[in-house]
Amino acid sequence: VEGCAGAMAHVGEELRGNRHFVLEALRLQGTALEYLPDFQDDEEVVLEALASNSGALRFSTLKSQRSFALLAVETAGMSLEHVSAELLEDKQVVLAAVTSNGLALQFASQTLKDDEEVVWCAVNQDPAALSFSTFQTNKAFLIRCAKGGCYSTLDFADRGLTSDKNFALSLLSVDVATLQHLSEGLRNDCEVLLHAAALSEQDFGGDKDFCDQARRLCSALAMVRRHPNSRNIVLRAVGWHPLSLWYASSELQEDPDFQEQAAWLIASKDGQGLDVVSVAQ
Repeated sequence: VEGCAGAMAHVGEELRGNRHFVLEALRLQGTALEYLPDFQDDEEVVLEALASNSGALRFSTLKSQRSFALLAVETAGMSLEHVSAELLEDKQVVLAAVTSNGLALQFASQTLKDDEEVVWCAVNQDPAALSFSTFQTNKAFLIRCAKGGCYSTLDFADRGLTSDKNFALSLLSVDVATLQHLSEGLRNDCEVLLHAAALSEQDFGGDKDFCDQARRLCSALAMVRRHPNSRNIVLRAVGWHPLSLWYASSELQEDPDFQEQAAWLIASKDGQGLDVVSVAQ
């Protein structure tokens, strides 16, 4: 039976009716439950089978019972695949499943795949669960993941987002550890690396010019992040390094007079050899 679940079909009736033998066999091969009709509605036996193989639930008559379905998915999250269709719409059942195994999200109803609480629980258990939701393109949700330290979730985000410089800078401002989860192009982008170095107050092993710029940007960022609404302080910071403009408040960034002053300052500094990042969107 351990090597082949189908072997249970050839075991004598006396042994197949022996509860102790059945439990031991199912610990080895859960799907052998298919050949044990007398035990397919026995909760203890079915749960033992599920602990070995989540697919065993498809052979149980209990899969449509909500109370048992909760026990089943808590034991083996992926058994959600085999509960009755109406239970795939049951948020409590799905939450229990994804808490046990985040990848069980793939079997939930579309409504629950779009439910932020459900997806949050799923990606915290397994970041790859993001692949089964629409939150791959949700900037606010991905920022939440970064704030929660769930950086690996970004590996499953929409490639367009992790290649977007403005969004990348939003992530870096939360935690520079997100740098490793951006697109290869951005991981090698001078401006992105400058921001990461400035925010972490590390030189990232760059050359002298890079290190000097990182230190200037670090000082400029400190000013802007403390006073994002102060026109004079932000302009002073832009004079230190134009990339600090990204951290100004949206009110300032959208002010035409401020934009003109900042553009003049940047032009007078010749952009310090950089392509200044556009105003955050």
